[in-house]
Amino acid sequence: MDEPGDIQKPDKGYYFKFFNPTTDIKLIRFFLQDNNFIELHQQNNGFQQQNLLSSAHSSLTRKHEKGFQQNWTIMWSCSIMKSNVFQSMSKYQKINHFPKSFELTRKDFMFERLSRMISIHGKRHFNFTPMTYVLPKEYETLQNEMSENPQQWWIIKPSNSAQGKGIYITNDFRDVNQSMQTKQPLVASHYIGNPLLINGLKFDLRIYVTIMSINPLRVYIYDEGLARFATCKYSDVANETKANRYMHLTNYSINKFNKKAFVQNNDPDKMNGTQGSKWSLAALRKELGVMGIDSDSLFRKIEDIVLKTIISSEPILNNAFEMFVPHRSNCFELLGFDILIDSNLNPWLLEVNLSPSLACDSLLDQQIKAPLISDLFNLAGFVDLEYQKFVNQIQRQKKEGNDTSDNRANSSQRDSSILNNSNKNIAQKVKKIKIASIKAQTFQDPMIAQLISSPTFQGLPKLQKQIVKESLEEALRRGQFKMIFPNERFMYYKTFFEEDRPLNILVDKIYKDLRVYLNMYQFTQ
Repeated sequence: MDEPGDIQKPDKGYYFKFFNPTTDIKLIRFFLQDNNFIELHQQNNGFQQQNLLSSAHSSLTRKHEKGFQQNWTIMWSCSIMKSNVFQSMSKYQKINHFPKSFELTRKDFMFERLSRMISIHGKRHFNFTPMTYVLPKEYETLQNEMSENPQQWWIIKPSNSAQGKGIYITNDFRDVNQSMQTKQPLVASHYIGNPLLINGLKFDLRIYVTIMSINPLRVYIYDEGLARFATCKYSDVANETKANRYMHLTNYSINKFNKKAFVQNNDPDKMNGTQGSKWSLAALRKELGVMGIDSDSLFRKIEDIVLKTIISSEPILNNAFEMFVPHRSNCFELLGFDILIDSNLNPWLLEVNLSPSLACDSLLDQQIKAPLISDLFNLAGFVDLEYQKFVNQIQRQKKEGNDTSDNRANSSQRDSSILNNSNKNIAQKVKKIKIASIKAQTFQDPMIAQLISSPTFQGLPKLQKQIVKESLEEALRRGQFKMIFPNERFMYYKTFFEEDRPLNILVDKIYKDLRVYLNMYQFTQ
């Protein structure tokens, strides 16, 4: 029951819930609530709305309430989910993970997949990871390597941890052997001893990447991100400095505790953003320009790393998706790629994060992560219950054969009118983020309209036609996300797929005629 004086938010037909929430969900919760989503939470083995139901919904009987509470629009998870969660989804529900996406983000799995790609395609195409061994599987190989080359330093990381936990640097196998007593899987990588320095400090980049579809593969990279600095001047690793985590590790979760040196960036406009222990990528690009470094060339290399890493796990992701996910548009994924740049301007992949931190500890965090989430949700393209009802009604009528012959003659026009009107209503409901599907607006665009009326498009099978439409709609509402697959080098990246995907070829063919246009177009409501 609502407390006296509670302000009732209007029920817009959007609902969200969290799966096993741990950290970093405040931004998601506040953002969705601010845009009139209603939260459902688990209570007594059932989903209950969290003090936000309208008076009409609060009077539902238990029978109706049970069905109503399954109509969440988005489930946000900070952890891996079991297959049955995916299998139970309806067409218009979305989850922020793909099944088995941990194949990309567990360090041992990721390095094994990339090692396999090197064995198939050669080092010259996949030369962006340091020499790495997976333990305990390659225990003896690492032991031999460390014995033969005692001057080489190694960075040891737990395979399935984050925030710098359990990481250390060594050139002594006895340290590794001691770590193995915990029976925790580890990875051991060559330590990159020549990092690019700014103001004498080591830094890495947090690059935000989203996968919107596995088949066809559609990948976007966010225009902004973070440069995260160590808080102690760098010097070559040695026995005297190897334990200095503030020098060798760039994790924010570690360096924020160096109270003597860590500086929170609460004024991103000061000194062109180049102050504090975290910068925006925009500020970093400006500083690289001052240093005479071509940042465009550097970030093209980073995009190459992102794509090849995702493609290395594509067979597993695709098989899991086909096995467990009932509808093509149920899943999307936000990943955090951590990249280190060396003094020769080579970017190196350190790791990929399954649920990158969305904590906002400074004004800089808020300025980057809030628009990131806005554009991410726009890209995902949610629809509300009103839209679902229209579609379900149309499908039910067609299935039951209730149309008259006159109605059937004009069914395509009628269905389009209903859905477009529904989408216009949805778009009017949400003002702060454009989370509605944009079919009505998109296909009024002359170039898109010309494309979908062409004989080539009209001759496609129904499923392919729908995939092309969805892909174009998505691209036109991408905000600050840049589409990096498919791209101009599609035929090059195609060679790295384990299997040919006809839908990849189809979408690339459509994009070829529109690529220049899509690169200029920004969806505005």
